[in-house]
Amino acid sequence: MTRPAPVPTPPVPHTPTEDAVAIFTGVLMISVGVAFFTSAGLLTGGTAGLAFLLHYSTGIGFGKIFFVL
Repeated sequence: MTRPAPVPTPPVPHTPTEDAVAIFTGVLMISVGVAFFTSAGLLTGGTAGLAFLLHYSTGIGFGKIFFVL
């Protein structure tokens, strides 16, 4: 006689606190990466890269340009 496979329990959804911590952690990691790129004078693609190019060519702050874009 074979036994039926156990029924898997449904996954527990994330709590809003876990979601907020995950978003904060992601934003923190991206911010540190952008800060490293800025201090090294490197460029990246996408919106951040365009903001870097405009920052280097105009002298306007990176944060202001990135916000406008």
